[in-house]
Amino acid sequence: MAGPAKVDYELVLYDELPPASTRGGGRSILNEQLERIQAAPEAWGKPVRIGLYTVGTAATAARQTLLRRFGASPAVSGWAFYTRPVPVSTAPDAAVHRGLFAVYTPQAVSGTSEAI
Repeated sequence: MAGPAKVDYELVLYDELPPASTRGGGRSILNEQLERIQAAPEAWGKPVRIGLYTVGTAATAARQTLLRRFGASPAVSGWAFYTRPVPVSTAPDAAVHRGLFAVYTPQAVSGTSEAI
């Protein structure tokens, strides 16, 4: 079982803010994951794990951020986001992490699906 998230609550005074992270040019790695899914039609309509978290609340927070960014319904942008338990191995007592999954279905966007 995963331990609690580690947080340091020590007060530290800085003269200036440290420089912003340059990882990904300040872009979220999750955005890069979603762009890769959009560029791969073979992944459309299928659940793709885009993150694996040892702390489930972090996965839930990431999901909520994506829902705010892309809409809560696939009819808005074609995206749906889910969190699910993911065992880290096949052993019976394996630790379980929390997976963040994305499903991209461009034809679900309102106004772009074909009539049945």
